[in-house]
Amino acid sequence: MLSGYLNCPVVYYNHLTEEVVSTDRQQPVPSYLDADLFIASHPHFIVQAYGNICGTLVLSSVDGGTEYVDDAFNAVTIDYTVSMLGLLQQKNFPSRFRSSSWKQQLVEDLLNNSSDIQKGHLRRCGHLCGFDFYRPTRIVLIESIHHHRENTNLIKQWIDHEISHPFSVFSVPHSAQLLVFISGASEEQLKTFCSEISILCQGYQISVLQGISDPTQTPADYQLAYHQAKQAIDIGQHFFDTHIYYYSEMALQFFLYENRCSPYANAIISKALGPIIDYDAHHASYPLLPTLSAIAKCGFNLTQAADMLYIHYNTLKYRYSRICEICHSNLTDYSTQLKISIALYLLKAQDRDDSSP
Repeated sequence: MLSGYLNCPVVYYNHLTEEVVSTDRQQPVPSYLDADLFIASHPHFIVQAYGNICGTLVLSSVDGGTEYVDDAFNAVTIDYTVSMLGLLQQKNFPSRFRSSSWKQQLVEDLLNNSSDIQKGHLRRCGHLCGFDFYRPTRIVLIESIHHHRENTNLIKQWIDHEISHPFSVFSVPHSAQLLVFISGASEEQLKTFCSEISILCQGYQISVLQGISDPTQTPADYQLAYHQAKQAIDIGQHFFDTHIYYYSEMALQFFLYENRCSPYANAIISKALGPIIDYDAHHASYPLLPTLSAIAKCGFNLTQAADMLYIHYNTLKYRYSRICEICHSNLTDYSTQLKISIALYLLKAQDRDDSSP
């Protein structure tokens, strides 16, 4: 398989059995020869990769000087053989795989659900980039708020070289976006991965939004997964101050966003928040709506809300009493809490619409 990818003879040396096997049937390698003797007796075979891959030493004929690479790939499976050789910049890769442009084209075809992609070709591309496209996969869409392509390229470098991840990752810049294909990650691992990206971006004052799709089952689902991740970003920023949005957790927000401009939405806002909005209009120096929003965001837990607002608990307690008095409501009632939460979501979506350019 590797020989087919590289379009050249490849020699396999099993260092356990000391057996040497060549894919070149015209010049078979005697099994009693060891690797050093074989190399010495075949100077036209120049070793570029000298890695231990599942107990197999892979030697490939490459034009160029001899270069021994430390045995740092002993945990890499045979599926990643071609990816490893690609990282070593094999000079005899087929021309269509010598640059990264084929990855962009592959992603374009996947997102367009192109019928031209054959299973064998996709498997081959998967080996080249070390990713199995036929495993359940999530798409993480990373979008630069200021649409700087340089930012997405920098984030890709972090993912490839700085952020540790015990699962398969394939990232490709896509315009001012970065598409990250992830398989084999648990929910906790995925959240940690996205959080680390956010922390790195904040350190470099880069503002990005991240949308996470539902898991796919086949490559045919990639188009849907991309739209899920994009929709999570487009709608999530109307409702949340955080910059990481999970499509699977946003069913209520999708429903509210679709109905944010209906007469019913305005009626809900007026009924639940009208008195507070009127109060703030006449008391601009001491508005209460931000306090109510913080209380709702904390699940109507006053202690957490005080910590969020960096104020003393007694101060929050006083504001809470004023809100209950103005709204003529008992905010400990679940039905009232639900109405206020929905009204706040709708109001925030409408405010984002008004502030959009």
